[in-house]
Amino acid sequence: MRKRGYFLIEALCYIVIATVLLYFLNQQAVHAVSSIQKAYKTHVQTTQLYSAQWLLERDLMAAPRKITAWITTDATALIWREGEIYKSYTFKDDRLFRITGTYNQKNNSWVKKNKYLVARSLKSLEFLLDKNGSDVTAVSYKLISKNDAEIKQYIQLQNRIV
Repeated sequence: MRKRGYFLIEALCYIVIATVLLYFLNQQAVHAVSSIQKAYKTHVQTTQLYSAQWLLERDLMAAPRKITAWITTDATALIWREGEIYKSYTFKDDRLFRITGTYNQKNNSWVKKNKYLVARSLKSLEFLLDKNGSDVTAVSYKLISKNDAEIKQYIQLQNRIV
């Protein structure tokens, strides 16, 4: 009868080989998961950017042309009046908010408001109004997300062309 004297050494070799293979497989799995998370984060930021564009476009297409209806026209905030309702888009702390409600022009403050988060993870937002006498002829804006996706849009208020 033959005795197997190398069983313990063979077993140790198999364990070492299996450990090395599992280590490399684990590294690949971690890399794959982090790549998927990064792609998902980029997708969410881009989706929020396009959602913000759609909402801005929809509201600005209905914005008034008279300069007296525009309350604030900063580079990062717009407030305008449509009848008795005031609408605003404000960029603050890397977030874009849409505010509707009642605005007190004397105190420059909201009396009653509904505030909605439109988009987060924005790098910058710039508004620019084109004026011609007592009319606002166009509104343009530029949205940039943290993943450097950029949207520029120019909306003519006279004939509502984007």
